Amino acid sequence: MRTRTNRLRRVGAFALMAVLGGSLGLVVAPFVRPAASIGHPVTVDSREVHVVVDGEQIVALPIAASHVAVHWAGAPDAVVTIAFSTDGTTFDDPATIEPDEMGDRSETAETYGRVMVAQGAHYVRLNADRVLTDVTVVAMDGGNETVAEPDTAYTTSAASAQPAIISRAAWGADESLRFDDQGLEPWPEVFEKVQKIVIHHTAGPNYDPNPAATVRSIMRYDAITKGWTDIGYNFLIDSGGHIYEGRHSRTYAPGEIPTGEDAAGLLVTGAHAFEFNSGVIGIAMMGTFTNRDITSAARASLEKLIAWESERHGIDPQGASTYVNAVTGAARSFPNIAGHRNVAATACPGGVFYATLPALRKAVAGRISAARGVGVDAAPPVVTAITPTTISPTMSRSLGFGIVFNEPVIDLTEADLAITGTSTGWSIASLTGSAAVYAVTLTADSPTPGTVGLTLAADSVTDLSENLGPAGPVDSGTSTWVDDLGGTVTRIAGSDRYTTAAAISAATFAPGVPVAYIATGTKYPDALAGAVPGALAPGPVLLVSGSTIPHVVATELTRLAPGRIVILGGISVVPTSVQTALAGYTTGTVTRIAGVDRYDTAAAISAATFAPDVPIAYVATGKKFPDALAGAVAAALGPGPMLLVPGEAIPPSVAAELGRLKPGRIVVLGGASVVSSGVQAALADYTAGTVTRIAGIDRYATAAAISAAHFDPGVPVVYIATGDNYPDALSGAVAAALGPGPLLLVAGGTIPPVVATELTRLKPGRIVILGGVAVVSAGLQARLASYLAP
Repeated sequence: MRTRTNRLRRVGAFALMAVLGGSLGLVVAPFVRPAASIGHPVTVDSREVHVVVDGEQIVALPIAASHVAVHWAGAPDAVVTIAFSTDGTTFDDPATIEPDEMGDRSETAETYGRVMVAQGAHYVRLNADRVLTDVTVVAMDGGNETVAEPDTAYTTSAASAQPAIISRAAWGADESLRFDDQGLEPWPEVFEKVQKIVIHHTAGPNYDPNPAATVRSIMRYDAITKGWTDIGYNFLIDSGGHIYEGRHSRTYAPGEIPTGEDAAGLLVTGAHAFEFNSGVIGIAMMGTFTNRDITSAARASLEKLIAWESERHGIDPQGASTYVNAVTGAARSFPNIAGHRNVAATACPGGVFYATLPALRKAVAGRISAARGVGVDAAPPVVTAITPTTISPTMSRSLGFGIVFNEPVIDLTEADLAITGTSTGWSIASLTGSAAVYAVTLTADSPTPGTVGLTLAADSVTDLSENLGPAGPVDSGTSTWVDDLGGTVTRIAGSDRYTTAAAISAATFAPGVPVAYIATGTKYPDALAGAVPGALAPGPVLLVSGSTIPHVVATELTRLAPGRIVILGGISVVPTSVQTALAGYTTGTVTRIAGVDRYDTAAAISAATFAPDVPIAYVATGKKFPDALAGAVAAALGPGPMLLVPGEAIPPSVAAELGRLKPGRIVVLGGASVVSSGVQAALADYTAGTVTRIAGIDRYATAAAISAAHFDPGVPVVYIATGDNYPDALSGAVAAALGPGPLLLVAGGTIPPVVATELTRLKPGRIVILGGVAVVSAGLQARLASYLAP
């Protein structure tokens, strides 16, 4: 049983050199166990050099590089070698640059080589089997900081116990890389049920003197150079047997060992094996194992990690099964514990190590077997979490809970679960899962206001050693429910932007909608422009992440059974694989409205929605989200399109669409700093009516001004969203237009005075908050009640 960019600054170079036989070269030092955890972000300095490689090319590096990576345009089959030097004269032996896996995050034709340890090199020598005209050498300084867990953390009495895992904070992850310049997360976490484990090698040195610096450099390369904003692997293991947390999953409690999962036991999707990321744990062995095996310490940790994961998720380590990609629906049968070469044309994870995978699978099975049986395990199973998977799902008629045990259990049934809380009308719709991870879905047709929780009865399950548990009843946290009643302040929220959009849809639309719109959740313009047709159709705007349809979105699409589906945006933001997968959720067509950029896409959405001679057209900046967000509600009521401009000019596609529309009048949203006076003047050529502007001194005042221009006092509803970020309100603009009611913006726990004044004027019948308490606080929710109509 188991127990629980250039904007970066340089923090120091790592150099390791030795003089052997009079020649200056680079030597790999024996692995030395570091003494302490880091516990603070370490910024990786990274510099790029662009060269042409025609035969041999020596490249001077701008810094003493601890790590180097090379990428080039096209030519994925090019053979490129690299050698390192400190003086530009004497180089070490050349090594072939092994192509790095692009995962499902690839949006370019670039060929990326793996990150290689350079150990203070000032020069590299490149050789290629063809002319490469666009080669980038990335020199990185990963810092000197090292990290380790106590030796005792690697020993445990239970063979399939969770091993010690070095957290991102402990190895010095720079979490700022996960966010863009506006503080937004372009690659937000998406979680899926675990199906497989795929093992890689990093193709670096086999005894890395500072593996923590290598992990940091890989993260920097994945996050910035490749543009993923995070590291692609789920876990990494060095030659000393240390296991490193990879892809970010969530914030853990103090002392909690990272799992790479959400609180309900679903795996965060990484980027390590193209088309095989969703529900697949990617483990990278640090080193090159083409001609040698991994160390005994690394193998022991790998066995422990896989035994824990396999037992936790009900994976047969010696079996093979059909993997079904939850996003694309693609299926393939391969071993449950596989090497990268099982799913891609690659040498990874190295021939010698790959040949030992049958023995690895057998050893993992042995560890799991050794932890089971009467007399081996006498402790009852313990619930580690019963967690709502939809946080504060106000107005939703479908709620989810995850149940995670500390070990595999059997005999869990719906009869073992009791629905608690003050809200009535709920029943268990489904109980799914196996081993240690389960999911429960509750539904209700007409629930009453109140709270909803879940309790697991004592002695309701049995572990694989025939112990009953848990020892006593276990209660979940509660999910707040407040029905759609006048005179209330309610909240629609989820654990992320995708869950929130699905919850808004569930609260707004019944099954059988004529259409559902799909847009990326990593950028705002397409979804904002789609709010207008969404309100007119009507149909929801749901969000996807790259090549992933989040599980909660798939569930909502199944419930909606839309007559057709329309994708908003090009294949760079919603790939063709998602378009193909979406066909499984409708009996109608799956079409796409897209342009070459956000301005062109908004114009295309307008052209697909409106005939000429519209009464009004709205124009907002495409560089920031707040003005278009609040204005989308007004545009839907117009009705008229929401068109976007960059600020100082009218893009040709927008000009052409305005020429086709011949709007009766045009309204500019936002001040002259975001849509210039010159643009306002130029817009007069496209209407026989007026060109006016609605603006305030900031985003909050502009949203309030838009509300004041379109809504009279006594509105039935007002929607509230944070003005600091866009995801929660993307789908809410459709709901607000159908309310009908304005969408106003607040700042975390503060109601700006101009918004308070507008709320006082409106006297709404009810108020709906979009987003969780982290973005719109509970205290603000309480204060909003004072603005309701008496």
